[in-house]
Amino acid sequence: MAARCFPAGTSEHWAFVFGAYRFLGLAFGWVQGQVSVPGKLSDLHLYDGVQGYSGVPTGSWAGVMPGDSCQGSWPSASPWLSGSQSFPPYGEVGVALRLP
Repeated sequence: MAARCFPAGTSEHWAFVFGAYRFLGLAFGWVQGQVSVPGKLSDLHLYDGVQGYSGVPTGSWAGVMPGDSCQGSWPSASPWLSGSQSFPPYGEVGVALRLP
């Protein structure tokens, strides 16, 4: 499990938590928005691999309310799984976990 806040020390912009595990060749990912501004919608994403570094998108959810979460599962052989958050038209901020 990992958390990401950007810029550091604030939860008004990019702020989310990401968790993942793998079992019998399937990856399971979960991402939750933690933005502290009520009603500030974000897009949440899951990747097989590292987001921004050839990671393959496996799920995207648009217009997610603060505190809501999204989850997905997919066949995976990559040692890395990623979750990210974006506020279109601004950039996407992500975090990756290396799983055994």
